[in-house]
Amino acid sequence: MDLADTYITFIRQNQDILRDRVDDELYTEKVFEVRHTHTQEPQKKSV
Repeated sequence: MDLADTYITFIRQNQDILRDRVDDELYTEKVFEVRHTHTQEPQKKSV
C-alpha cells in the first residue's frame, strides 16, 4: 500500500504543477493578445 500512496501523491503534485503552468500560460497569452490588439489600432491624427 505504501507504493500506491507514493504514486498517488506523485500524480497529485504533478497535476497541481501542470495546472499552475497552464493557468500562467493562458494569462500570459491573454496579456500579449490584448497588448497586440491595442498596438494594431490606427493612430488618431490631431488636426
